[in-house]
Amino acid sequence: LIGIVGIFIGITVTQFAQIRNSILTDTNKIYLAEEGYEIVRLLRDENWTNISSLSLNTPYFLQVSTTTLSIGGSSELIDDRYNRSFLVQSIYRNGSGNIVASTTAGATVDTDAREISVYVGDSNGTSTIKAILVNLP
Repeated sequence: LIGIVGIFIGITVTQFAQIRNSILTDTNKIYLAEEGYEIVRLLRDENWTNISSLSLNTPYFLQVSTTTLSIGGSSELIDDRYNRSFLVQSIYRNGSGNIVASTTAGATVDTDAREISVYVGDSNGTSTIKAILVNLP
């Protein structure tokens, strides 16, 4: 009986540790995705063309150093584990100015807004944050 209880406790502790590690990894990915969005937002604040000039639906990577932040074409590896990238997509509006699907009749591209999707992944999967950036006056 004591052996069975010991095995049960061992299995429970092992499963707890695995779940804890999974939660920590997912939390790290979410924080890194949020950080990536904030960097893109900062680049937008510097100059809207930093965002509006990017090709749509093309993966981009952030180049982060101690003195500069920029958008680059090479993969960014964080903590030797996580890959971060982002996509820029168009925002469509109807005649009332509401955001609608691109397939909606009368939908037009809002040239002063873009949807940003930031992806952070590792060998266990990917976390994504999506947000809308607009051109500030």
